[in-house]
Amino acid sequence: MLGAAGLVAALVATDVLGVAEWNGGADPAAASALHSAALATMEVSDPVVGPGQYLFVRTDGAFGAVGTLEADAEKIKANNGNTVPEGDVSMIDGYHDELSEAFAREQAANFSSADSSVIRRIPGGFGPDGHRVGSSQTTTTRSVDDGALPRDPAELLNKIYELNGTSGQSRDGQALEWITSALERGTAPAEFRAALYKAAALIPGVTITDQQATLNGTTGIAIGRFEPANDVQYDIIIDPDTGRYIGEREVTLTAFASFPAGTTTSWTTVTTSVVNAAPTDIATCDR
Repeated sequence: MLGAAGLVAALVATDVLGVAEWNGGADPAAASALHSAALATMEVSDPVVGPGQYLFVRTDGAFGAVGTLEADAEKIKANNGNTVPEGDVSMIDGYHDELSEAFAREQAANFSSADSSVIRRIPGGFGPDGHRVGSSQTTTTRSVDDGALPRDPAELLNKIYELNGTSGQSRDGQALEWITSALERGTAPAEFRAALYKAAALIPGVTITDQQATLNGTTGIAIGRFEPANDVQYDIIIDPDTGRYIGEREVTLTAFASFPAGTTTSWTTVTTSVVNAAPTDIATCDR
């Protein structure tokens, strides 16, 4: 006879792994970790922002860049302006963003491509040039109100597929990217984060890629998907015990420029807190 704990475990396995298997979804271990994170997320209260307070979102990260040295300019010119692979050099450049929740909602799809090292608080969502920031969203991935999206995991994933259309390297890879983008904004409420985790558990090819992944000093489990089109592994890093979204990273599985195979060529971490004041202008922040 099954004990209470065994019965719960059996029901969880049927609910998550069975659905994922039916949909050709995530690896069972990854689906289980995502489901645990979803359950834990619902046990953690969202930050309460009182009158006169702000939800402060901080994003830290780095990205890889490839280029050539000025010293090789003549060599490149002599080769009709073309470089050879061994002439490429690479670097990792860091960035740091700080913004209030109100601006994060205005930015939506543009959040990940915002300028680095800037504190933003633009009253009413208007920029210095007088034009409204983020009022026109043309990208298919972030052009809807999260509150209008379904919370049922299968329905949510199907909606994400629909919103993405044919964009991205693959249908499933772009779906995971959509989920990552939604989590990375730092403003998704607990019940939506839980739905996103459960939707990710239904994506084919999603696996646990690293049991101990550390980003910016915080360690969690890496769950990701390999994209053969560019030989890159895309991961989200979460704490399955608390449901916290730590960040995301891209790992090249093929050496290029001066990056060896296995290099994390970009990563982002997100932290949120409630603060009593926000900047009143646009200014460069200390790093």
